[in-house]
Amino acid sequence: MEIQRKEAIKRIEQKIDILEKWLNSEIPFSLTSKKTRMIEKNGGFELEYFPTSVSGLRNWNGSKNNSDVIKKYNIPKQMTSTTTWEATPTYMRERVTGTKAIASLFIRLKEKAIIQRDSGRISKVKELEATVTRVKQNHMAIAHEMIGLRLENDTLTAEVYIAEQKLEGLKSQHKVEIEWRNKADIQKKSQITELEKQNIILQKQLLKISNESGIYPEELTQKTNVVPFDIGDK
Repeated sequence: MEIQRKEAIKRIEQKIDILEKWLNSEIPFSLTSKKTRMIEKNGGFELEYFPTSVSGLRNWNGSKNNSDVIKKYNIPKQMTSTTTWEATPTYMRERVTGTKAIASLFIRLKEKAIIQRDSGRISKVKELEATVTRVKQNHMAIAHEMIGLRLENDTLTAEVYIAEQKLEGLKSQHKVEIEWRNKADIQKKSQITELEKQNIILQKQLLKISNESGIYPEELTQKTNVVPFDIGDK
């Protein structure tokens, strides 16, 4: 019986050693299947289970902890009775319950847990602040780009307007040229028609004179290019 009690007290001491180790380093964070820290609903990091009372310490057997944590820290799997706790040396119990000068192990663990959990919220806040900063920078970049595009668009609009004005000028000039050519063509046709009329009149007059005088002009020749007239009968 004495041997079993000593072993039980040894397990209590082993649990205290583990909790003091966590207090001096950090309480293990709960991890996801991808080994990333789990986040609580309030935004803080979720921590591995740790006892917060003497009864919790006695009954702590790792059943609420991750298997990797149990293996790493070798958490005892057996619970201990109240009798065993009361039989534990005073100095060992004071390591847990504290003294006038030192707060209890549970109070110190709770304070550390708050800091560790809040580090998740702080990280989240910093992440959100970084996101806000990044969004602001993106908005500034987009605004700058939009200003550049607007200036470029204004320039293109001005160039298009100038090109349209030039095109309208060319169209007007082309229209004037076409109208002038059409007018000149009409005038030319009118002149040709008038000349043809005059030619017909002259031919009629020449024929009348020839009939009255009996003198008929010969056809033009390439040698003289002169119209000869016969004088009298031969």
